[in-house]
Amino acid sequence: MVDSQILKIAEAALSETWRKIKGEGFFRTDNKDYVTLPEYNLIPTVSFADIEGDYATAAGRELAGKFCAAYSSAALVANSFGLFRNERHHLMPETAGFNALSLAGFEQTLPIAGLGGHAPTLDAVLTGGKSIVAIESKLTEPLTIKHGEFSASYDKLVPNMEDGWRKAFQIIREQPDHFGGFDAAQIVKHYLGIRCAKAERRLLLYLFWEPRNADSIAAFQEHRGHLGKFAEMVKGSEIQFRWQSYAELWSSWKKEATQEIENHIHHLEQRYLIDLPINQS
Repeated sequence: MVDSQILKIAEAALSETWRKIKGEGFFRTDNKDYVTLPEYNLIPTVSFADIEGDYATAAGRELAGKFCAAYSSAALVANSFGLFRNERHHLMPETAGFNALSLAGFEQTLPIAGLGGHAPTLDAVLTGGKSIVAIESKLTEPLTIKHGEFSASYDKLVPNMEDGWRKAFQIIREQPDHFGGFDAAQIVKHYLGIRCAKAERRLLLYLFWEPRNADSIAAFQEHRGHLGKFAEMVKGSEIQFRWQSYAELWSSWKKEATQEIENHIHHLEQRYLIDLPINQS
């Protein structure tokens, strides 16, 4: 089964699951995969008022369209971290080995020194002490082959890249689809941005969705394979690169979860931790 077929199955399954939880009345009549208002795409533990400002002022204008899709990666990261957007909630659990973090915001940019134009947008940024965690969120996007590209303006930055990142850049330039559904070019751009951030400990965290039966679906295993090879390539960088599924992230939060966070994780897993009706040998 090719990725395009799995993509359709995944989007349909995620939409059906959310319609069963939320109710058909919250979805558009002309597109059953989209809710009528962005706040209808949030789980009960996340307040639209807490996240609206970040998305309303962002360049991507997510709230005007894509955020309303049941399979929106922006909604996924908002649902995961939205509970921690303000101080009235408990402190966020440890994330990827970093603790004492707070959510700086969604749809954040980290400008690249020496490069004009619009800075790439990160799905979320966490900060704490002298640490920064920049998050790139994916839902069904890895089921589509990515053709990475860099404008000519990036050429002047290549000499100052660390060896592993320079190698990744050159591979993408020569073979744009080398990393399959993993958008490695986007990650290289984020690396250049977070490298300019003033923090002693900097992490670029790639979070992605998988169905519960991902182990039996080749497309998801191929995605993990590309991630593993890329991570090995940039290993030892001053910018840590880590990758983790959302299910693994939520599971790590359970270790010292309060009742409030346990309830939050329950709603996340109820919505996103599903099986896809696919049988692959």
